[in-house]
Amino acid sequence: MISAIVLNYKTPKATLKCVESLKNKPNISNIIVVNNDTEDDSLNIIDLKNSDIVLHIIHTGENLGYARGNNFGVKFILNNNIEASHILIANSDIIVPVEFSFTPLIKAISSDSRIGIISPKIIELNSNKSQGPYLKEFILFSFLESVFPILFFARKIFSKYYFKKSKFVYRTMGSFLFVELEVFKKINFFDSNTFLGSEEDILSEKLKLVNKKFYYYNDQFVFHDHGYSRKKIDSKLIDDYFLKSKIYYFRNYRKNVNIKMLVITYKIKNFLNNYKW
Repeated sequence: MISAIVLNYKTPKATLKCVESLKNKPNISNIIVVNNDTEDDSLNIIDLKNSDIVLHIIHTGENLGYARGNNFGVKFILNNNIEASHILIANSDIIVPVEFSFTPLIKAISSDSRIGIISPKIIELNSNKSQGPYLKEFILFSFLESVFPILFFARKIFSKYYFKKSKFVYRTMGSFLFVELEVFKKINFFDSNTFLGSEEDILSEKLKLVNKKFYYYNDQFVFHDHGYSRKKIDSKLIDDYFLKSKIYYFRNYRKNVNIKMLVITYKIKNFLNNYKW
Protein backbone atom coordinates (compact mmCIF):
# COMPACT_ATOMS: atom_id res chain seq x y z
CA MET A 1 0.00 0.00 0.00
CA ILE A 2 0.99 3.62 -0.52
CA SER A 3 1.40 6.32 2.10
CA ALA A 4 1.34 9.76 0.50
CA ILE A 5 3.24 12.66 2.06
CA VAL A 6 2.00 16.14 1.15
CA LEU A 7 4.24 18.97 2.33
CA ASN A 8 2.27 22.10 3.22
CA TYR A 9 3.72 25.56 3.79
CA LYS A 10 1.03 28.23 4.16
CA THR A 11 -0.98 26.69 1.29
CA PRO A 12 -4.08 25.11 2.91
CA LYS A 13 -6.33 25.57 -0.16
CA ALA A 14 -3.79 24.04 -2.53
CA THR A 15 -3.16 21.22 -0.05
CA LEU A 16 -6.90 20.54 0.10
CA LYS A 17 -7.04 20.26 -3.72
CA CYS A 18 -4.05 17.92 -3.71
CA VAL A 19 -5.55 15.67 -1.02
CA GLU A 20 -8.94 15.67 -2.75
CA SER A 21 -7.27 14.51 -5.97
CA LEU A 22 -5.52 11.66 -4.13
CA LYS A 23 -8.28 10.41 -1.86
CA ASN A 24 -10.03 8.16 -4.40
CA LYS A 25 -6.92 6.37 -5.59
CA PRO A 26 -7.35 2.68 -4.61
CA ASN A 27 -3.67 2.04 -3.81
CA ILE A 28 -3.38 4.79 -1.19
CA SER A 29 -4.01 3.82 2.44
CA ASN A 30 -2.72 6.90 4.27
CA ILE A 31 -2.18 10.57 3.52
CA ILE A 32 0.22 12.40 5.78
CA VAL A 33 -0.06 16.17 5.51
CA VAL A 34 3.08 17.73 6.95
CA ASN A 35 2.38 21.28 8.08
CA ASN A 36 5.86 22.68 7.59
CA ASP A 37 5.25 25.62 9.87
CA THR A 38 3.95 26.55 13.30
CA GLU A 39 0.76 24.76 14.29
CA ASP A 40 -2.47 26.48 13.28
CA ASP A 41 -6.06 25.63 12.32
CA SER A 42 -5.80 26.39 8.59
CA LEU A 43 -5.68 22.69 7.61
CA ASN A 44 -8.97 21.88 9.35
CA ILE A 45 -10.67 22.39 5.97
CA ILE A 46 -9.36 18.95 4.94
CA ASP A 47 -11.95 16.25 5.57
CA LEU A 48 -11.71 12.60 4.48
CA LYS A 49 -14.72 11.26 6.41
CA ASN A 50 -16.21 9.72 3.28
CA SER A 51 -13.00 8.00 2.28
CA ASP A 52 -11.30 4.79 3.40
CA ILE A 53 -7.98 6.63 3.48
CA VAL A 54 -6.60 7.55 6.90
CA LEU A 55 -5.59 11.21 7.17
CA HIS A 56 -2.78 12.36 9.45
CA ILE A 57 -2.04 16.07 9.89
CA ILE A 58 1.29 16.57 11.63
CA HIS A 59 3.12 19.77 12.51
CA THR A 60 6.85 20.44 12.37
CA GLY A 61 6.61 23.58 14.53
CA GLU A 62 8.84 25.54 12.13
CA ASN A 63 9.69 25.73 8.44
CA LEU A 64 12.18 22.90 7.99
CA GLY A 65 12.50 23.31 4.23
CA TYR A 66 11.82 20.68 1.59
CA ALA A 67 14.24 17.90 2.58
CA ARG A 68 13.79 17.96 6.36
CA GLY A 69 10.06 18.60 6.03
CA ASN A 70 9.55 15.49 3.90
CA ASN A 71 11.90 13.47 6.11
CA PHE A 72 9.67 14.49 9.02
CA GLY A 73 6.76 12.82 7.22
CA VAL A 74 8.68 9.66 6.35
CA LYS A 75 9.89 9.25 9.93
CA PHE A 76 6.30 9.68 11.13
CA ILE A 77 5.36 6.66 8.99
CA LEU A 78 8.23 4.59 10.42
CA ASN A 79 7.82 5.68 14.04
CA ASN A 80 4.10 4.93 14.03
CA ASN A 81 4.39 1.59 12.22
CA ILE A 82 2.11 2.76 9.43
CA GLU A 83 1.83 0.03 6.81
CA ALA A 84 3.42 1.25 3.57
CA SER A 85 5.27 -0.66 0.87
CA HIS A 86 5.62 2.52 -1.20
CA ILE A 87 5.60 6.22 -0.43
CA LEU A 88 4.58 9.16 -2.55
CA ILE A 89 6.21 12.52 -1.92
CA ALA A 90 4.07 15.27 -3.42
CA ASN A 91 4.11 19.04 -3.29
CA SER A 92 0.93 20.66 -2.04
CA ASP A 93 0.39 22.25 -5.46
CA ILE A 94 0.14 18.92 -7.28
CA ILE A 95 -3.23 17.87 -8.71
CA VAL A 96 -3.65 14.21 -9.67
CA PRO A 97 -6.17 13.76 -12.51
CA VAL A 98 -9.00 11.26 -12.25
CA GLU A 99 -7.52 9.02 -14.95
CA PHE A 100 -4.15 8.72 -13.18
CA SER A 101 -3.27 5.28 -11.83
CA PHE A 102 -0.43 4.19 -9.54
CA THR A 103 -0.64 0.60 -10.81
CA PRO A 104 1.71 1.06 -13.81
CA LEU A 105 4.27 2.78 -11.59
CA ILE A 106 4.14 -0.07 -9.09
CA LYS A 107 4.49 -2.64 -11.88
CA ALA A 108 7.46 -0.78 -13.36
CA ILE A 109 9.31 -0.70 -10.02
CA SER A 110 8.49 -4.37 -9.37
CA SER A 111 9.67 -5.51 -12.81
CA ASP A 112 12.99 -3.66 -12.96
CA SER A 113 15.32 -3.68 -9.96
CA ARG A 114 17.27 -0.73 -11.38
CA ILE A 115 14.38 1.66 -10.76
CA GLY A 116 14.82 3.54 -7.51
CA ILE A 117 12.49 6.53 -7.86
CA ILE A 118 9.83 6.89 -10.54
CA SER A 119 7.91 9.98 -11.62
CA PRO A 120 5.21 10.51 -14.23
CA LYS A 121 5.08 13.41 -16.66
CA ILE A 122 4.60 16.62 -14.66
CA ILE A 123 2.65 19.28 -16.52
CA GLU A 124 2.72 22.91 -15.44
CA LEU A 125 -0.92 23.86 -14.93
CA ASN A 126 -0.85 27.31 -16.52
CA SER A 127 1.55 26.84 -19.42
CA ASN A 128 0.73 23.16 -20.13
CA LYS A 129 4.46 22.52 -20.53
CA SER A 130 6.27 19.47 -19.17
CA GLN A 131 8.56 20.05 -16.20
CA GLY A 132 11.57 17.80 -16.41
CA PRO A 133 13.02 15.27 -16.43
CA TYR A 134 16.57 16.61 -16.42
CA LEU A 135 20.02 15.78 -17.70
CA LYS A 136 23.02 15.65 -15.39
CA GLU A 137 24.52 19.09 -14.91
CA PHE A 138 28.18 19.85 -15.53
CA ILE A 139 29.58 23.19 -14.37
CA LEU A 140 31.79 23.79 -17.42
CA PHE A 141 28.99 23.09 -19.89
CA SER A 142 26.57 25.19 -17.83
CA PHE A 143 29.09 28.01 -17.89
CA LEU A 144 29.39 27.76 -21.68
CA GLU A 145 25.59 27.82 -21.90
CA SER A 146 25.51 31.03 -19.89
CA VAL A 147 28.15 32.65 -22.13
CA PHE A 148 26.63 31.31 -25.37
CA PRO A 149 22.84 31.23 -24.81
CA ILE A 150 22.36 29.36 -28.09
CA LEU A 151 23.68 26.27 -26.29
CA PHE A 152 21.15 26.82 -23.50
CA PHE A 153 18.25 26.86 -25.95
CA ALA A 154 19.70 23.96 -27.94
CA ARG A 155 19.68 21.84 -24.78
CA LYS A 156 16.08 22.88 -24.09
CA ILE A 157 15.04 21.73 -27.55
CA PHE A 158 17.05 18.51 -27.28
CA SER A 159 15.48 17.69 -23.90
CA LYS A 160 11.98 18.32 -25.25
CA TYR A 161 12.37 15.57 -27.85
CA TYR A 162 14.72 13.27 -25.93
CA PHE A 163 12.25 12.84 -23.06
CA LYS A 164 9.21 12.00 -25.16
CA LYS A 165 9.40 8.35 -24.08
CA SER A 166 9.68 6.56 -20.74
CA LYS A 167 13.33 6.00 -19.81
CA PHE A 168 15.99 6.13 -17.12
CA VAL A 169 17.01 9.71 -16.42
CA TYR A 170 19.43 11.54 -14.17
CA ARG A 171 16.59 13.04 -12.19
CA THR A 172 12.98 14.14 -12.32
CA MET A 173 11.25 17.08 -10.62
CA GLY A 174 10.84 16.65 -6.87
CA SER A 175 7.19 17.69 -6.83
CA PHE A 176 6.02 14.09 -7.38
CA LEU A 177 8.34 11.23 -6.38
CA PHE A 178 7.25 7.61 -6.02
CA VAL A 179 9.57 5.15 -4.27
CA GLU A 180 9.62 1.91 -2.31
CA LEU A 181 9.92 2.68 1.39
CA GLU A 182 12.76 0.18 1.86
CA VAL A 183 14.77 1.82 -0.92
CA PHE A 184 14.26 5.24 0.65
CA LYS A 185 15.46 3.88 3.97
CA LYS A 186 18.56 2.40 2.32
CA ILE A 187 19.65 5.77 0.92
CA ASN A 188 18.88 7.45 4.27
CA PHE A 189 16.09 9.67 2.97
CA PHE A 190 16.72 13.23 1.78
CA ASP A 191 19.97 14.93 2.73
CA SER A 192 18.88 17.23 5.56
CA ASN A 193 21.70 19.70 4.86
CA THR A 194 19.72 21.42 2.11
CA PHE A 195 16.77 23.73 2.69
CA LEU A 196 15.49 24.19 -0.84
CA GLY A 197 16.97 23.02 -4.12
CA SER A 198 19.16 20.21 -5.55
CA GLU A 199 17.34 17.52 -3.52
CA GLU A 200 16.68 15.39 -6.61
CA ASP A 201 20.29 15.71 -7.83
CA ILE A 202 21.47 14.49 -4.44
CA LEU A 203 18.97 11.63 -4.48
CA SER A 204 20.30 10.59 -7.88
CA GLU A 205 23.83 10.32 -6.51
CA LYS A 206 22.60 8.45 -3.43
CA LEU A 207 20.62 6.00 -5.57
CA LYS A 208 23.83 5.11 -7.42
CA LEU A 209 25.23 3.75 -4.17
CA VAL A 210 22.50 1.08 -4.15
CA ASN A 211 22.66 0.50 -7.93
CA LYS A 212 19.42 2.30 -8.70
CA LYS A 213 18.31 5.26 -10.81
CA PHE A 214 15.49 7.69 -11.48
CA TYR A 215 12.91 6.54 -14.01
CA TYR A 216 10.63 8.82 -16.04
CA TYR A 217 7.22 7.28 -16.82
CA ASN A 218 5.82 9.24 -19.75
CA ASP A 219 2.46 7.41 -20.01
CA GLN A 220 1.00 8.91 -16.81
CA PHE A 221 0.79 12.58 -15.88
CA VAL A 222 -0.06 14.93 -13.03
CA PHE A 223 -0.57 18.70 -12.95
CA HIS A 224 1.65 21.11 -11.06
CA ASP A 225 0.63 24.64 -10.14
CA HIS A 226 4.32 25.45 -9.97
CA GLY A 227 5.43 28.07 -7.54
CA TYR A 228 2.19 28.21 -5.55
CA SER A 229 3.98 27.73 -2.24
CA ARG A 230 6.95 29.85 -3.36
CA LYS A 231 4.66 32.86 -3.57
CA LYS A 232 4.84 32.84 0.21
CA ILE A 233 8.63 33.33 0.17
CA ASP A 234 10.68 36.24 -1.16
CA SER A 235 12.07 35.37 -4.61
CA LYS A 236 15.55 36.65 -3.70
CA LEU A 237 15.56 34.37 -0.66
CA ILE A 238 14.55 31.42 -2.85
CA ASP A 239 17.44 32.14 -5.24
CA ASP A 240 19.83 32.19 -2.27
CA TYR A 241 18.51 28.84 -1.01
CA PHE A 242 18.86 27.26 -4.44
CA LEU A 243 22.41 28.51 -4.91
CA LYS A 244 23.50 27.31 -1.45
CA SER A 245 21.99 23.88 -2.14
CA LYS A 246 23.66 23.67 -5.54
CA ILE A 247 27.04 24.54 -4.04
CA TYR A 248 26.51 21.88 -1.35
CA TYR A 249 25.57 19.29 -3.99
CA PHE A 250 28.60 19.92 -6.18
CA ARG A 251 31.02 20.05 -3.25
CA ASN A 252 29.77 16.96 -1.44
CA TYR A 253 28.39 14.70 -4.16
CA ARG A 254 30.29 15.67 -7.28
CA LYS A 255 33.55 16.66 -5.58
CA ASN A 256 33.71 19.79 -7.72
CA VAL A 257 35.12 22.87 -6.03
CA ASN A 258 34.99 25.34 -8.93
CA ILE A 259 32.44 27.32 -6.96
CA LYS A 260 33.23 30.74 -8.46
CA MET A 261 32.34 29.53 -11.95
CA LEU A 262 29.22 27.86 -10.54
CA VAL A 263 28.01 31.07 -8.88
CA ILE A 264 28.52 33.13 -12.05
CA THR A 265 26.81 30.46 -14.13
CA TYR A 266 23.87 30.17 -11.78
CA LYS A 267 23.18 33.90 -11.78
CA ILE A 268 23.24 34.15 -15.57
CA LYS A 269 21.14 31.01 -16.11
CA ASN A 270 18.68 32.11 -13.48
CA PHE A 271 18.14 35.24 -15.55
CA LEU A 272 17.70 33.18 -18.74
CA ASN A 273 15.23 30.82 -17.09
CA ASN A 274 13.11 33.64 -15.69
CA TYR A 275 13.19 35.93 -18.73
CA LYS A 276 9.90 35.92 -20.65
CA TRP A 277 11.04 35.30 -24.19
